Amino acid sequence: MDFQMKSKDRMITGAIKILDSWKGTSLRIINTTTGQDMGTYSDVLENLSAAKPTFKIYKSKSDMFSDQDMQDAKTDPAVTEQKVVFYKDDNDPKLLHLRLP
Repeated sequence: MDFQMKSKDRMITGAIKILDSWKGTSLRIINTTTGQDMGTYSDVLENLSAAKPTFKIYKSKSDMFSDQDMQDAKTDPAVTEQKVVFYKDDNDPKLLHLRLP
């Protein structure tokens, strides 16, 4: 599946509904203007419910920049190095929000 978004500024925010049938599905995010690879995020469905996801997924938007997040940044490189920020929707556990700088 190829999905493209366009933005007039440098920030992109969006959300993707992760379907139950997406077992083993990865998201690869590329800036098509610059060619910059923003990363491949494997097993998205499985990581939404994992106790320790293989990439950083915040439990909610309010967890970003929290005191715990600042502590995690000292030991979890995904907090500072991951190019795409993901967080779960407060009302729908299968709706994954994303932000790109």
